[in-house]
Amino acid sequence: MASFQVEEELKCDKDSVVKKLKDIQAMPQYWKGTREINVLSDDGKIAEAKIRFAFPASGKVRITRLENGIRIDYLEGPFKGYQETVVKDGKIVSKWDVKFNWMFRAMEKRNIEHFKEGTKHALLRLQGI
Repeated sequence: MASFQVEEELKCDKDSVVKKLKDIQAMPQYWKGTREINVLSDDGKIAEAKIRFAFPASGKVRITRLENGIRIDYLEGPFKGYQETVVKDGKIVSKWDVKFNWMFRAMEKRNIEHFKEGTKHALLRLQGI
């Protein structure tokens, strides 16, 4: 299991970041590891979607809109688990807890570092930095 957290100081309006996070179709604009998202259902609180990653893989996710961010549950694909990104206490925080499938497990350490770096950049892009 790979568990890590990335946080950045909030340097803009909290509400604008939360609004961007909750706009599921906009995810590829700031999460560069997400090439495409195809929403299958969305009731305004929870969405089910197929996701295509920047690397050659795809999966299925459930996205829950929280009061101050989102939680993405990775249900099928190269890894399973969750990522939760929230704005709190003057910070934007993204917590990951995922398990890579057998094909990606051999490079887990490298993948974790890559995910951390990508998350840092996404948190900055969400703020327009």
